[in-house]
Amino acid sequence: MEDVKVRFSVNSSLGKFSFDDIHDLHSHPVAQMIQEKMVAWEQKFKGSAIHHLLHKEIGQEQAKQIQVAFQQKESQPIDG
Repeated sequence: MEDVKVRFSVNSSLGKFSFDDIHDLHSHPVAQMIQEKMVAWEQKFKGSAIHHLLHKEIGQEQAKQIQVAFQQKESQPIDG
């Protein structure tokens, strides 16, 4: 099986920036913006996963009464 290569492109006021590896971002001006977007996406993804599991475990009616909230934003560091 062949490896799948993913390339990301970001358009910002500084222009278009493309990268293959998240570690390429540490010195780029858009790194902070990308990191914030990734953390927000990660929290949205985790919240959706939690709601899905609750729905399966306790049922839709009870799951609708539970609100998922995160106390702080955390993600994996992008430093090498």
